[in-house]
Amino acid sequence: SILDVENILGKKSSEQLEKEKNAIKPKKTNEEIAKEEESALEDILKVEMLELTLGYQLIRLADAAQGGDLLERIRSMRRKIASDFGFLMPQVRIRDNLHLQPQQYQILLKGVPIGEGEIMPDKFLAMDSGMATGEIQGEKTKEPAFGLDALWINPEQKEDAIINGYTVVDPATVISTHMSELIKKNAEDLLTRQEVQTLIDKIKTDFPVIIDDVQKVANIGLIQRVLKALLHEKIPLKDMLTILETIADIAEYTKNVDLIAEQVRAKLSRIITQMYAGEDKVIRLLTFDTASEQLMLEKSQEQDGTRNLMLNVGEINALIQATSTKAAELLQKGVSPVVIIVDPQLRRGIAEIFERFSLDVVVLSHAEIDSSATFEVMGSISIEGGN
Repeated sequence: SILDVENILGKKSSEQLEKEKNAIKPKKTNEEIAKEEESALEDILKVEMLELTLGYQLIRLADAAQGGDLLERIRSMRRKIASDFGFLMPQVRIRDNLHLQPQQYQILLKGVPIGEGEIMPDKFLAMDSGMATGEIQGEKTKEPAFGLDALWINPEQKEDAIINGYTVVDPATVISTHMSELIKKNAEDLLTRQEVQTLIDKIKTDFPVIIDDVQKVANIGLIQRVLKALLHEKIPLKDMLTILETIADIAEYTKNVDLIAEQVRAKLSRIITQMYAGEDKVIRLLTFDTASEQLMLEKSQEQDGTRNLMLNVGEINALIQATSTKAAELLQKGVSPVVIIVDPQLRRGIAEIFERFSLDVVVLSHAEIDSSATFEVMGSISIEGGN
């Protein structure tokens, strides 16, 4: 039939086209193949600064064609962190990972997992932040960023949950919030020397003299270490002008990073005061009683230009116990974060001890509180009894 003839002719013509295409297309040389293989291996070995890997059921959250808005959430998060911390964090690479559970995600920093969670992509997460008035049905879970009790609920339950005082978020928000909190905790590890150079170049355009001064006494590595020390305690880099001016002044006499960082912190008193003041512009804080502060000053020793706190085990335990008790009292009164003000010579040493014991308090020195600030002393810590 005519149809059969057309099919045969069609088949022949397509085969002919394929032959012609192959004839035109040059064969790859062994050298080209080797280069491609080398490039593929380099991709495998390349360590991304920040990475989000998704189980296969979560891939659609990052696919705009399927209504996923995870990419936009992460872009917004990068803008927010740049605004809060004063530097641009690296881009986040998102990819699938068949080794994960279908609904699992993992957040990696320089190839090392720093957080993970499981998401129900078709549901919403309902959290009780203490305002819930009624009960709703759902699958119990923990919110990954803050460890809050939560429930996975169906989309049709969302309105009821909100009416009953629950905070309700979609799956993409759960992931981006978790990632945001982990980035804040690890901000110092994201500050590369390249980004430090970018920050310096921005200042150089308008203030070339300051940059000339700082570069005479501090190399890029020293500047980076000082900035990392600030980020380690959540101090933003927004006022780079003041930071670099102070480094230029202090690095002329010492290259001790801790000493320089403490001096920079004192110069950033306005920013630090603003960070920890309440909505009424009042800083609510704890102090140490005179005897305790005097004991710690006597126990501090100067080494290489910085003071180290040389407390024995009993004194450290007494310090942790007394501070934990007072901090818990403040948290119950709704004061968060808990701020403790100390002598400038003691600040770094006390902060290091609290960090070692995972005590979630902020340690500021008198020099870091702006002279115009209003503060309210909420209690006094006594560490007498440590032997």
